[in-house]
Amino acid sequence: MNNDSKILNYVSDQLNRAENRATAYIKDENGSERPKRNAYVLLNKYLFDFRKKLNRQTRWLAISGLRGTGKTTLLAQLYCELPVAKQRKLFVSIDHATQLLNASITKVLQAYEEIIGVSIESLKEPVYLFLDEVQYDQNWAVALKSIYDRSPNVFIVSTGSSALELNTNPDTARRVVTETLLPMSFSEYQKISHNIFEERGLGKLFRDCIKSAQNASDIYEGFQAQREKINKYWSRVDRHEINNYLQYGTLPFMAATGNIALAFDQLERSIDRILGSDVTKIGQFTPDVVARIPQILYSLADSDVTSINSLSKDLGIPRPTLTRIFNALVQAEVLYRLEADSSHAAQVRKADKYLFTTPSIRAMYFTLTGSTRASQQVLGHLLEDTLGLYLRRIFGERSLTNSITYSAQTGAADFVVRHRQSIFVIETGLGKKTARQIIATTSTGSKRIGILLANDRLVLDKENNIVTIPIREFLLA
Repeated sequence: MNNDSKILNYVSDQLNRAENRATAYIKDENGSERPKRNAYVLLNKYLFDFRKKLNRQTRWLAISGLRGTGKTTLLAQLYCELPVAKQRKLFVSIDHATQLLNASITKVLQAYEEIIGVSIESLKEPVYLFLDEVQYDQNWAVALKSIYDRSPNVFIVSTGSSALELNTNPDTARRVVTETLLPMSFSEYQKISHNIFEERGLGKLFRDCIKSAQNASDIYEGFQAQREKINKYWSRVDRHEINNYLQYGTLPFMAATGNIALAFDQLERSIDRILGSDVTKIGQFTPDVVARIPQILYSLADSDVTSINSLSKDLGIPRPTLTRIFNALVQAEVLYRLEADSSHAAQVRKADKYLFTTPSIRAMYFTLTGSTRASQQVLGHLLEDTLGLYLRRIFGERSLTNSITYSAQTGAADFVVRHRQSIFVIETGLGKKTARQIIATTSTGSKRIGILLANDRLVLDKENNIVTIPIREFLLA
């Protein structure tokens, strides 16, 4: 049997067995359906609108993000919920196709055309392509663009570890809607781990309240107005769950274990796969370079400041190589880069700051290596990673009107966010925190809105335009 025949049999088998395969992702060991990530609602609406002919322009969704955030499960849920005949929806893992049969996306779709007996160009009814791990085909962006252009009756949902190739190709970017599936919020963690659902609409209300605020009073009043809902939610949740969330609650596969040692063991294997596959492909690194990356990540986890020059000297890795490694880790969503809050020329001169996209990675390195740092110090770092995650959820990614940065001033606040006409200066920490760092962040001028996150009550400092929000309340945003 030649390879084309094998690919044809493989695709036919995928069509026949897709429902069973997808069900394995969307149901737990007891046969109960797993709760859906919040992103499901938005993505499913695109499918619904296309099927009902309400929106025929949006017909390519690309879901990117760190491994373990639930992209495959989300894809399976979208597939299973789509009420069309099984011949009109194809669910294929491209990593399996390439590794088992050396089959490209183009070859897989040629086999699909043969099975349904019609070319893509001649489709009378829509077909839906659910393609997982597309980055295993080196030409995936070109292949999917070609399929998209061949017929208006094709709807594509693809997942991959990075959307960089889509976003940097203008010809492709205008065709696709990209969604980065970030690690879970606290409310999603409670929903998936303990079946505790958020108070309806509360998270969106808080996010909108912060984004649209003209001053600290707006944020204070927005949170204060929801006091009853906040108290109702926390009456159902154990307060110790915040620490659990910071350590292992941001990734669905870790949260599902309920065993922190097992969760970190699974995460370590996942990171090994990311480094050996995604990061290697992105950076074209040799095996000896990849073998050094865990050491780099541990050094980053156990330090307050990232200095590529210092790391280069300490680890004996050339600075250009180290820069390429950090760039690849950012593209693979392991790290999140913060530039200094200053002019573009000054940003080039100042070192970038790196956070982990999920605090679980930092917690894993602290645990596996037996770090001697005090628990309060460790939690402080995990909070900073978590705040970076939440700011991405609230404000979105960097754009002409939006940036999430850090202040390079000594003694300044953790984050400076510029969103449209507003400037937010944000500080987080444990225990009794003061607004000293926010007030000291002078580079933002007098228009800044200060947000202090602490283990305290909701407080408004009208004179300094600063609102203190309890961490447990901010985590509901």
